[in-house]
Amino acid sequence: MDVEAVTGPGAERLSWQDTVRAAAHALRAEGRVAVTGVWGAGRTTLLAGALDAAVEEGRTQVRVTCADGDQHDVFGGLAQLLSALPGALPGTVRTGRATAVDQLLHRPVGGPAGREEIAAARRAMADLLRAASAVDIAVDDVQWLDEASADVLGYVARTVAAPGLAVLVSERTAGRPEVAGRLLGGHPVHVPASALDLALTAAVVARHGLPHRSTSTVFRYCGGHRLLTEIACAGLALRPTADEQDLPGAVVQAAQEWLATLSAPVRATLLVAALARRPTVSLLERAGRIRADDHVRAAVAAGVLCDDRAGGVRFTAPALADGVVGAAGQQERAEAHRSLACAEADPVHAVRHRALSRPEATDQCLAEDTAEAAGRARADGERALSAELFVLAAELTPVNRPGPRLTRFLTAARAVSYTHLDVYKRQRRSTAPARD
Repeated sequence: MDVEAVTGPGAERLSWQDTVRAAAHALRAEGRVAVTGVWGAGRTTLLAGALDAAVEEGRTQVRVTCADGDQHDVFGGLAQLLSALPGALPGTVRTGRATAVDQLLHRPVGGPAGREEIAAARRAMADLLRAASAVDIAVDDVQWLDEASADVLGYVARTVAAPGLAVLVSERTAGRPEVAGRLLGGHPVHVPASALDLALTAAVVARHGLPHRSTSTVFRYCGGHRLLTEIACAGLALRPTADEQDLPGAVVQAAQEWLATLSAPVRATLLVAALARRPTVSLLERAGRIRADDHVRAAVAAGVLCDDRAGGVRFTAPALADGVVGAAGQQERAEAHRSLACAEADPVHAVRHRALSRPEATDQCLAEDTAEAAGRARADGERALSAELFVLAAELTPVNRPGPRLTRFLTAARAVSYTHLDVYKRQRRSTAPARD
């Protein structure tokens, strides 16, 4: 069961408080609950809030917190669980089982777990928790739980019935729980720490004392991501006058932390996607990212890209596109633009990528090509693109040709109003070659 399904299609998403209450109710009613969400979505906060809301007198609550690297610590998760249990509980287990529990707690580091060792741990933990009769176990970031602990906890979850044992598990994923589902027995109640919609974003904006007009800009740039939205609103609230068109750089920095959870090859593919006009898997492959399909799937699983079965590639938040471009060096950006210049079918955009990958500050031939492309864009009614291309053409024009250089700057200014050009420049700022 998916908790958010009760709201019905097209309905507003549950508020944070309602989501916490729903998770707590499911924990008491069903005994097996999986919380999911992407990086920064608030899974840990949701898990802790649900535990607090579901607290009952006489029940023992134990929490296991996993981190990247723990998956290599054999029985590490189980040892953490046992260490957190009240000291009296192991005494309720028969001597043979208590010995197995003690061996787990004092197991030397390293070496895989044998079948007999896992079987003994299964029996010991099942007896221990069955005898305790009223225990809530919460496992945070289960994707990093070691395999041996996952095996034992999965066995316990299948054999010790609720409400005697209730298990709440969080997993970092943009989709349905997979690791958590296996541990909990296949079909647990699913409570997603989902993105904010426009109404919930407006509530965050209001809580930070910002004008309501900031809502659409924050929502559009942060894509409803909870942490990015909080950072954007907190940063705007510190300013004497809130300029919602210029969001705090801390938003991009947080986006870069999220992106850092992906591998370097995936981020390299995302850089090409961020710099492309209308990125598709096919375009990325033509631009030299031969494993683009795999990389896009990995980014979708992390919540960085939207799932587009038509082959399109779209970031879930513009802040992520800015983040991946901002984290790249000048050479990386230039190489990505060069590869796109060869892969782009549209001649105007191919010239744009050539201009943005220029190795020199000025280039007369490229300036002429860029000015011609700017004229085509203007004829097609793409005023913002035309203005950008005329600016690029002017920057490429040698300084010993002041006439054409000035004319191109002036033509860019006429293509769009200065206000719109400033906005477009801000959008383009991270894609232009940096002066490193």
